Amino acid sequence: MDNVESAEKALNSELQHRVLYRYVVSILVLSLGMALSVYLFFTFREWEEKKVKAIFEKTAGDHVAALRRSIENNVNVLHALDSFYASSNEVERSEFNKFAAHLLKENPSIQALEWIPRVPDKLRTAYIKKAREEGFPGFRITERNSRGLMVKADRRDEYFPVYFVEPYKGNEAALGFDLASNSTRLEALNLSRDTGKMTATARIKLVQERGAQSGLLIFQPVYQKNVPIDSIENRRMNLEGFVLGVFRIGDLLADSLAYLKSHGIDTYLYDKSAPVSERFLAFYSSRTSTAPAEASKEASIRTGLHYSRTLDVAGRKWLVSSIPTPDFVSAVRTLRPWMVFTGGLLFSVLFSGYIFIILSRSAQMRQYAIEILKSKETLEQEIAGRRKAEEALRESEVKYRDLVETSQDLIWQCDSGKRLTFLNKAWEKTHGYSIEEMLGRRFTDFERPEIAERDTDTFRRLLEGGSITGYETTHISKSGEDIHLIFNAIPRYDPEVNIVGAQGTAYDITEHKRMEKEVLRAQKLESLGILAGGLAHDFNNLLTGILGNITVARMYLDFPDKAKERLEQAEEASIRARDLTQQLLTFSKGGAPIKKITSIGELIRESSGFALRGSNVKCLYNIPDDLWSLEVDEGQMNQVINNLIINADQSMPEGGTIHVSCKNVFIRAE
Repeated sequence: MDNVESAEKALNSELQHRVLYRYVVSILVLSLGMALSVYLFFTFREWEEKKVKAIFEKTAGDHVAALRRSIENNVNVLHALDSFYASSNEVERSEFNKFAAHLLKENPSIQALEWIPRVPDKLRTAYIKKAREEGFPGFRITERNSRGLMVKADRRDEYFPVYFVEPYKGNEAALGFDLASNSTRLEALNLSRDTGKMTATARIKLVQERGAQSGLLIFQPVYQKNVPIDSIENRRMNLEGFVLGVFRIGDLLADSLAYLKSHGIDTYLYDKSAPVSERFLAFYSSRTSTAPAEASKEASIRTGLHYSRTLDVAGRKWLVSSIPTPDFVSAVRTLRPWMVFTGGLLFSVLFSGYIFIILSRSAQMRQYAIEILKSKETLEQEIAGRRKAEEALRESEVKYRDLVETSQDLIWQCDSGKRLTFLNKAWEKTHGYSIEEMLGRRFTDFERPEIAERDTDTFRRLLEGGSITGYETTHISKSGEDIHLIFNAIPRYDPEVNIVGAQGTAYDITEHKRMEKEVLRAQKLESLGILAGGLAHDFNNLLTGILGNITVARMYLDFPDKAKERLEQAEEASIRARDLTQQLLTFSKGGAPIKKITSIGELIRESSGFALRGSNVKCLYNIPDDLWSLEVDEGQMNQVINNLIINADQSMPEGGTIHVSCKNVFIRAE
């Protein structure tokens, strides 16, 4: 009896220690799991922030590139106007207006183009008289007084008035204004004259401005022909005047970004060549047209996530700064950090609960031993109580198994040979196999060979007592499709604490992977559209100069009929090329082809004749008079016909005849 009491006391003491040990171990496992979940959450969150930064810098870089192209295009317009003056003995007002109107039509972001002659004081009266005879009876050379009113300019040795302006409507107030009367304009004017280079002003308020936008003038000096301009003195002496581009800076910024899709990015423009208080130029946002109060403070913009680049604008340094909006950041971020965090917490709770149940069962068994030692009389009662406890435990295990079977996560067990011994119903949904088809097979049976070898090394860690968290791999479903999974796993022990296999959970991230690929594909297509739009704009500007020079040549030079015919052909070819650039612009903006009702017969004759100019190959047509007209994009159809005729022409280098036949055909569904 004493031995029984001693054994009972020893067992009771050990039981108390076991109860404490059970709670300590369960809480420790849960704490470690939560700590690991928090660590993974911040790791994935940091990766998300890096991804947001990379996408933002790529998008902001596209904005800066678009603005740079727009500025270069506008500068090229001034070069074209300068070439027009260089190729003409004297430019009349009507000639200037016609040529400038053509340039403005192709470059709508320019507010106005102007001719600023150098007018010595002795010629002031003659210039005023000529302007009035040309249809401006109220013309005079003016300046702005201290109250902001336009008054007659004071006498000075020379004047630089706005003499030609296109368009005139909306810019009436600028006609006759002497740019030498304003210090900011005069500073840029003198610098352009002395260097012989294109020069921009600091921000100014335009004479014709009715709103609150800042303006910008860019001067291109024009010197007398066949005179030396190799020194400052010669350039000052032989200056004839300036061609001038007038810009609203806000409109220039908005127009350059107009063909880009809204990306939730705010763009700020500063003049680094100006004093600090006068640096802010313009603001552009996809959300609002009103600049925030801190826009004028350059340093406040360049904090946090931002992207800044410097551009050279006719001798001035412009800083372009972009910052992302909350909408941009939220659109790029994903729920992956929270998914990892939630999955880690769930696994920690399940695993700590599993440990608690295992240790509880051990404590219960020891309690049974104590009851047996107490008395033989109560043996039957203890056996009955044990049976009840076992039944309750089985009921608990059934409920636990139901929870596992209904879980959306993939729950599994395998033996030391990687053969699957338990799978819940979620595996059937993702893999397409039945549970019976998968049990007894290895994980490697569902993987590609290159992945299977890597997973074998990973499984070896489990058999050595390690664990796996957030391990990503790819399975192949019964239908042959890839299934992207993330695994969490721990070793599985027998009652003797020997590792007999592994168990864990996995969740399906296939849909998330597919969405990532779709986003990447959309970004590539968008970049391609931006590239096509930029190339089209640049090529269109080259065609503008060609068409302008052809127009001037046909207007002033007396050519033989053959030469005129060649000029007409060159002009027609340039117009066709401009139509092709319009197709590129349509593609870059995601638009549809421009269709209209067209006579196919006439289009075939015209395109074929154009493709065979200068060739010794002839073209014979068999086109019926009742050939139908169709609704087509003329530029695209013209390109198809041109390619067919040119291919036929190149296949007959010795000459020959191309037969072109057309007829009306009904195409039925079968």
